[in-house]
Amino acid sequence: MEHYRRKYARVEGSMKLEHDPGKEVFIDYACKKLQIIDKETRELIPLEVFVAILPNNTP
Repeated sequence: MEHYRRKYARVEGSMKLEHDPGKEVFIDYACKKLQIIDKETRELIPLEVFVAILPNNTP
């Protein structure tokens, strides 16, 4: 924490990470499954939501 406070003394937030554009991708699935309704059968169909983030902190 000492090094973090020196580098980011005036930046607010819980954590700052440095990322080069296009070098990383963060992927995950949303926790709770969503549901869609089949228009013909009126059946509820559970589905998972895929989430991908491309971080970039260029000025």
